[in-house]
Amino acid sequence: MKYCYSLSLALLILSSCTTAQTPHPRKLKFPPLKFDPPKAEEHTLSNGIKVILVENHELPTFQMALWVRGGYQNESLDKIGLGGLFQSVMREGGTKNRKPDALNQELESMAATVETWVNEEAAGMRCSSLKKYMDQTLDLFCDVLFNPAFSEDKLRQRKQESLEGIRRRNDRPRPIATREFRTSLYGSKHPSGWRTEPDTINAITRSDLVSFHKKYFIPKGAMISASGDFNTDEFMKKLEKLLGGWTGEAPKMSTPAQVKKEFKRRVILVEKEVAQSTIRIGHLGLKRHNPQRYAYIVLNEILGGASFTSRYVREIRSRRGLAYSVWSYFTEGRDYGMILGGGQTKAESTAQTIELMLQMMKEITEKPVTDQELTLAKQSIINSFVFRFDSLARVVRQQLHLKYYGYPDDYLQNYTRKIESVTKEDVLQVAGKFLHPEQTVILVVGNSKKFDKPLSAFGKVETIKLRDYSAALKRN
Repeated sequence: MKYCYSLSLALLILSSCTTAQTPHPRKLKFPPLKFDPPKAEEHTLSNGIKVILVENHELPTFQMALWVRGGYQNESLDKIGLGGLFQSVMREGGTKNRKPDALNQELESMAATVETWVNEEAAGMRCSSLKKYMDQTLDLFCDVLFNPAFSEDKLRQRKQESLEGIRRRNDRPRPIATREFRTSLYGSKHPSGWRTEPDTINAITRSDLVSFHKKYFIPKGAMISASGDFNTDEFMKKLEKLLGGWTGEAPKMSTPAQVKKEFKRRVILVEKEVAQSTIRIGHLGLKRHNPQRYAYIVLNEILGGASFTSRYVREIRSRRGLAYSVWSYFTEGRDYGMILGGGQTKAESTAQTIELMLQMMKEITEKPVTDQELTLAKQSIINSFVFRFDSLARVVRQQLHLKYYGYPDDYLQNYTRKIESVTKEDVLQVAGKFLHPEQTVILVVGNSKKFDKPLSAFGKVETIKLRDYSAALKRN
């Protein structure tokens, strides 16, 4: 008993001494974070397909992705939604050699995947499996790539699901706000402002899917990323055998409608009887590859991008308790991206929240940010950068993505250095150049009868009436 007491006393004294000597966490010093993403190898198949790959022998698995020069921006206005249907039916519709159920069973028996996808500027496929099933998975991948059946039954099923999604699209405020804000910025003829409608979905036929596949799934401009437990030379020989003979004429890409970059105050109300108002505030922003993007990344982190240290969160959420979620972010497009802020607040504090967001946008264009804000923002961005590369598969996919969209080869290697070099003067300059708080589009989805001030306090109000799709969909 005495021994236990003495030991406890000694441990307590030692703990006290250790605590006294340990500095406060805020005073701890760490060396600068240095992270060099692993460099992938680049090869080229005989038909010109670029292959970016990394060997990884830690696990007996492999992953591969194929990108082709297509995308839903090439759809016609009378068939908006073609890309979404295509990406589902190409894979789920089976192939000319395998019925959908047989294809699914074969993949499931190996715990393998084959998927297809389409976004605005690209389309493609991806697959994964254990190393021992790599050859079988690649065979299935190529069967879907070259011989999709585009099953009428699967197309009909997906069209019905799309129509049901349209019928219910006005159920939730946040998707409404996102959709209507994008259309208000880009217009209904620009791909970023498009929306599916019953007529555009009903107009899509199996022959449209076949034509999309024939036009865009060709090797010209295609890229492949791969990582996993393979030998590079052997893997390249497999790809050459499977894909080297793939041919096709380069597609004539349509030129999507261009958006005119202009700034003017617009106030848009989407009337909906809900307890909370959903707010979007912003305007058009940066084009892809803008050299000042690094300073804007830091600016956005300070304004509303960081979880708990941004100005929006500190003032609107923490200090005033007006919103649980409030944020800012930006996109970079081939044409123009968006600069956007938003959040949700109770209807009775709608105008107050808008006023605060506009005020903070204005302040960041007029006065330099503080040293502490700049340091915290840069540390947050740089420290989170490494989480983009928690696996070699993500590394190689990221490098393919950057190459496809024309980023320089040393983009990843220089990213943290360029963020670290951003100054307060840089942030103030890009704020003055790219932020226009007096000329924003302000969109609110909510019950205007409960607002603390009418939205007309911010400008002339345009009202959007949500369409009731019940009648239109009864005809289908």
